[in-house]
Formats: sequence, C-alpha cells, structure tokens
Amino acid sequence: MCSKVLFLSVILAIELFNVNASIRPTTLFIKQRAEEALQEQILKSKSDISSCHTYYSEILKNLLETYDAAVKQCEDTEKEQLSDLLTQGQQSRDTTTELLDKVCLNLQRCKEEPENLEFFDCVDDSGDSNTRSIWKASRDSSDIAAHIREQNHAIKFEAEKCSSDAEREYIVGTTKATDEMVACYANGGRPPSTASSEPDQIDESAR
Repeated sequence: MCSKVLFLSVILAIELFNVNASIRPTTLFIKQRAEEALQEQILKSKSDISSCHTYYSEILKNLLETYDAAVKQCEDTEKEQLSDLLTQGQQSRDTTTELLDKVCLNLQRCKEEPENLEFFDCVDDSGDSNTRSIWKASRDSSDIAAHIREQNHAIKFEAEKCSSDAEREYIVGTTKATDEMVACYANGGRPPSTASSEPDQIDESAR
C-alpha cells in the first residue's frame, strides 16, 4: 500500500509541475528528481515481479522433476515385479511341462510295442502313474494360474495407486506454489526468502 501511495504521489507531483507556467531552476531540479524517482519505482516493480517469478519458477520446476521421478519409480517397480512374476510362472511351467513330457513318453513307449498284448499291458501298467501325473499337473496348474492372476492384478493396482499418489502430491504442491506466487505479486514482489526479514525491519522502525 505504501509503495502505491508513493507511486501515485510521484505522478501527481509531476503533473503539478507540468501545469506550472513559470518554472524556476529549483523547480526544474525537483521535477527532474521526481521523474527519476518514478523511473526507479517502475524498475523496482519489474524487479519485484521478476523476483517472484524466479523464486516460484524454481519451486514449480522442482515439483515437476519430483513428480516425473516418482512416476518413473512407480513404472520401474511395476516392470520389475511383473518380470519376477513372469520368471516364476515360467519356472512352474517348465516343471509342469516336464511332468507331462514323462506321461507322453510313457504312452509313446507303449505305442511302439509291436504286439497288441504288450501294448495293452504297457498302457495298463503305466495308467496309474500317468493318471497321478496328469492329476497333479492339473491341480498345480489351477493353483499357479490363480496365483499369477492375483499377483498380476495386485501389481497393477499398486502401480496405479503409486502414480495417483504422485499426481496428487504434484497437484497439491503446484496449487500451493501458484497461490503463494500470486500472493507474492500482491505483496510487492517479496518471496519468502526476502520477506522473512521484513517484520524485524518494521518492528525496529515502529520503536
């Protein structure tokens, strides 16, 4: 408020000097100093706005960098967990495939028996073992499929939550910084780092 009053006072002084028909040398000097004061006030206002812009642009830049880093961390974690899940699934698949290969190998050996009697005896002898192997493969596959489906859903859910949390923090931070920057402009262009010393100066002058 004081700066605005000073600003208007300087302008008024110049106008009063302009309407004076007979200007003495002393008055000319005063008018010149008033014009210089006006220019200083204009430059100071630009400098104040620049201070606000510089201060809060750096804050907004840091917020964006933090947000980008957080989102990347979310994505990297998701990729790593999905890769681990894929590795686990492949290991379980290899075990099940090996079990089924044994069943197929037993049946293939029976198929190669030259005589019918030997063929049926072979199938009969390996039937119980093949049945147990197929039953185990079926049961394990059901459990593994449920585990993969559940873990895949959980990983994606956590990744989305992680990104949402980072986005929310970014929005809250930028909103706060923007509001403070507007207040900085309205407060004569004094960011917190320079405005913090102002109360002490005011107190000293009031004493």
